[in-house]
Amino acid sequence: MKTRQQSTLILLLILVFMSLQFQSCDLFDSDSDDSEDGLNWITGITSPVSKDSIYVSIDGNDSSDGKSVNNPLKTLGAAFSKVHPGGRIFILGGTYKEGLGLQKFGSSADTITIEGITGSVILDGENERTIGIYAEDCHNLVFKNITIQNYTDVGLAVSTCNGLTIQNMTVKNNGHAVKLTDWEFEGYGIHVDYSQNVLIEGVEALGNGPHPKSASNIVLGTGINTYGNENVIIRDNSSHDNTGGGLLIEDSDHVLAEGNELYGNDGDASVDGWWDAGLWLDGGSDVILKNNHCYNNIGAGIEVSDEDRQSPTGYILENNICTENTFGIFIWNFGSSTWPDSSIITSISNQFSNNVQQDIWIVDWF
Repeated sequence: MKTRQQSTLILLLILVFMSLQFQSCDLFDSDSDDSEDGLNWITGITSPVSKDSIYVSIDGNDSSDGKSVNNPLKTLGAAFSKVHPGGRIFILGGTYKEGLGLQKFGSSADTITIEGITGSVILDGENERTIGIYAEDCHNLVFKNITIQNYTDVGLAVSTCNGLTIQNMTVKNNGHAVKLTDWEFEGYGIHVDYSQNVLIEGVEALGNGPHPKSASNIVLGTGINTYGNENVIIRDNSSHDNTGGGLLIEDSDHVLAEGNELYGNDGDASVDGWWDAGLWLDGGSDVILKNNHCYNNIGAGIEVSDEDRQSPTGYILENNICTENTFGIFIWNFGSSTWPDSSIITSISNQFSNNVQQDIWIVDWF
């Protein structure tokens, strides 16, 4: 089984420890990354002194003010060192080879938007850096129109953020060779934990997770991984061909996952006695899965579980289609080998058909 809660807590503690160590460094030196984790740690400017837009181009210069498209900065690190709450970072087309650790960006009143605006904007880890962007203890961040690829551990990770939008992003080929082994990190395209008021929309997550997959002691990644969040909308995303699950919603409250396409994910951990899924819901409460299409996954199309026996309630599954998976839907740990009580799971007009082993698989304890 996956030990996600333990892994996430270890991740958070280690990142906080490292950030304290790096305070003696030049946090705004975006031309050099830390040799161990590949991250350039930057602390946000909390006062909204200026809400100017900042422009970044691979042909820019970090000595410029970055306040016009004709006078851009060269690196994202330099842009984050200048942006204020209410400001915007506009990224021009090109490939940026950076890894960023962001702390305390944004404010409760003002949003910071980071957006690719021309051509293809790529943040590339070159199969060496661990994380593309890690943001913690932030408010009202918007990430739009950026491709994040080839990071060994995770493409985009956000923790303890109130107000987060991840929109029209592509995250691919991340988490394939985890370096931060003390974190028990599993390899993700996107990872969001302990955050509130989250929108993940129009994202394509593909090719994320360990590669090659180990034949024993299976660890699987996830295209879009969410844990311990509140007030979340996950809508109109495509998560496919990942080593592991397409979308995980774990221990989260008041969530709508709607219109997502989840296919071709390899969730086979049967050698360790478990399966991942196109869409896996575990724990939490008041979660709606609606109009999702899960197909051709090795594992379950949809998996619903109570792994830590928290007695969740208020799940609604409506108009989901699960076909040509190993299992259509896999339900376990609700103490019954039949469909759980409607106070736990309400099923409305779902289609579980033409799956390889079973359309509906329910286990009382697993």
